[in-house]
Order: sequence, then structure tokens, then C-alpha cells
Amino acid sequence: SKITGTGFAHLQGMKQIESINLHSAPASDAGLEAIGKLTTLRRLEIVHTNVTDAGLKHLAGLVNLRQLHIHGPTTTETALTFIGELKELYQLDIYDRAASNQTLEQIAKLPKLRFLMLPNGVFDDEGVKHLAKMTTLEELSLDSAKLTTASFDHLANLKGLRKLHLGRLNLTPADRARLQMLFPKTEISQSPGLPG
Repeated sequence: SKITGTGFAHLQGMKQIESINLHSAPASDAGLEAIGKLTTLRRLEIVHTNVTDAGLKHLAGLVNLRQLHIHGPTTTETALTFIGELKELYQLDIYDRAASNQTLEQIAKLPKLRFLMLPNGVFDDEGVKHLAKMTTLEELSLDSAKLTTASFDHLANLKGLRKLHLGRLNLTPADRARLQMLFPKTEISQSPGLPG
């Protein structure tokens, strides 16, 4: 069924909701205001909706959230300035402009994060530097047109990585050899169709 912004208000009386999937739903900022009061929520997907930065800020109170997936073209670089407060997160997927340097700085404050996906982001090597101390990470996916091989040095301390995906980053044979040396036990991949 289709639920618009005000239609989420009835959820506030449901104290045991743990998972909500808003995939291509007509959800709005008003809807997220209601969802932001569901403190039992552990998993939330917001994909292809009308939600903006103003709506996402209502999620700051979801302190028990474990998994969060945000994909929407209406967000900006400063959409997730609160994300570092969601200390229980262990999986985080952020697409598009919301995956910015400012967001990566906040992500670095998450002590339990194990799985991080940042496809189609707008971050650069300086943003990746914030991830250098996140030794809890097991799987990391980075994709940004601004990313260069200089990020390798920032990632070198992440010895617990099982999987590393570097999206569209153009790697030379020497780059690949260096990656294998830095991460001998890590499965390294890229987006299909790249040269090399």
C-alpha cells in the first residue's frame, strides 16, 4: 500500500517495529519525522524517495539502529551530519551526494561499523583519511569520481578488511600490485568494464 508523509504517524504507537523498507515509496520528510520516533528500529532502508536533508535529520534519535541504507538524489553533502551519533550501526550504505567528506568524518565515529558501502559518492582522498582508524571494518566499498590512488595510504591500517571494492578507480598494474602487498588477505574488486 502507498503511504505518504502523514500516513506514517500511526506507526508511533507501535513500539516493537524493528525494520522499515521505503523502497520507491512516496515517503516525505514528514514521514521520516514519525519514523524518527521509533526508537526500537534496527533496520531502515530509504531508497528512491522524496526525502531531503531536512527529513533525514529526524533519524538522529534512532540510537538502536543497526543497519541503514540511504539512496536518494535529493540529498546533499551535509545530509548526514548526525550519523556519528548512531553508535550501534554495523552496516551502512550511502549513495550519491550524501556520501561526502563531511559524512565520512562522521562515519569514523561509529565504533561497531563492519560493513560500509559508499557508491557514487562525492568524497575525495581527504575524506577517506577519516576512515584510517576504523579497524572494525570488514567490508568496504568506495566509489567516487574524485578518488585517487593516494587513498591507499589512508586505508593501509585496515588490516581486518576481508573485501575491498574500489568502484571505477583506474588502476595500473603497479597500483594493483601495491594493493595486494598492502592487503594480502583481502578480496579486492572493481566495477566491471574497467580497463586493466
